[in-house]
Amino acid sequence: MFRTTILLLFFLQQDLHACSIVVERFKPSFDQVNEDSYLIPEFRFSVLDIKRGVAPRRMVDSSVVVTGSCDYRGIINIKVESENGIDPCNYGFYIYGSKGQIPEGLIPGYPRQPLKWDDQCILSLSWKDGTTSTQESIKFNLQFEAVNHILYKGDRSEKVLIQHKGN
Repeated sequence: MFRTTILLLFFLQQDLHACSIVVERFKPSFDQVNEDSYLIPEFRFSVLDIKRGVAPRRMVDSSVVVTGSCDYRGIINIKVESENGIDPCNYGFYIYGSKGQIPEGLIPGYPRQPLKWDDQCILSLSWKDGTTSTQESIKFNLQFEAVNHILYKGDRSEKVLIQHKGN
């Protein structure tokens, strides 16, 4: 019985401290090359929401402090759209930052693929934002560059302002 309890505590501890952020790396596929492979459509990008890291919270009428395994993560959700009906979720996107203090770890060095969510293509970016009750303001620009299944790049997008007043 004692061994079972120790094993359970060990496995529960692993599950309780797991923070899983879905990251979709774009995977090229060179077996589909045709004339259209070199045409990259233009996409529109807009900020859906920005979630900041949060401090541990005290429950009402209790001395229990509640915290989650992903409380330290800041998350920016970007909506990707196409004007000509092409599904942006079939493309990868390189991300570039400019003008402003960009949080460390926000921009990956590889193309990211949006995820389909409620018939929308969402590109989620995250960084270590910290677990404090006050967060500093952020303001910077991002640009996106589409890449197709044979890694042919399109033009960079217009700058997208990322701004949060902090809390």
